[in-house]
Amino acid sequence: ELEDRILASPSTARRSTKAPSLVAALSPKAPSRPTPSPTPPSLTTVSPSSLQKTLNEILARTSIEFESNSTTMTPTSLATLDQLTDQLRHAPRTAIEIGGHTDKYGEPEYNLQLSHRRAEAVRRYFSKHGLTNQFTAVGYGAAQPLSGSEKRAGLQRNRRIELRVKGQPEL
Repeated sequence: ELEDRILASPSTARRSTKAPSLVAALSPKAPSRPTPSPTPPSLTTVSPSSLQKTLNEILARTSIEFESNSTTMTPTSLATLDQLTDQLRHAPRTAIEIGGHTDKYGEPEYNLQLSHRRAEAVRRYFSKHGLTNQFTAVGYGAAQPLSGSEKRAGLQRNRRIELRVKGQPEL
């Protein structure tokens, strides 16, 4: 008899053959058909290769760049970081290498340190925005330039961050 009262309501002419959800039974404002909630991004799984492809596509359209001789990111870099953050939320257990790069000016040892500090700045940004990935910050200095141009734009392009998916860590 109690089941009949839960399943039948004055506004419903037919009886449901499914067991009611606890929320529907206890809440008079609940819809008659529960709406499935979207899967939170943190529970969505993305393969490492798919994630790498997506990260590469984002960084091909825009990049994480820095002011000369600084760990200060350019304003457009913050928008890029937000796009990357959204994607990395889909793979919270994926280990990521953050590679920092500089232009060719300056002492090689200084450039290695600067590039590592830049990678650390990105790692801190991701952590402050709630990402739980295992991040490794690596400085490459000027060893891997994208542009050989001496012009400002070419040098700016070499002051960058790259992200590399390292795969799933052992559980």
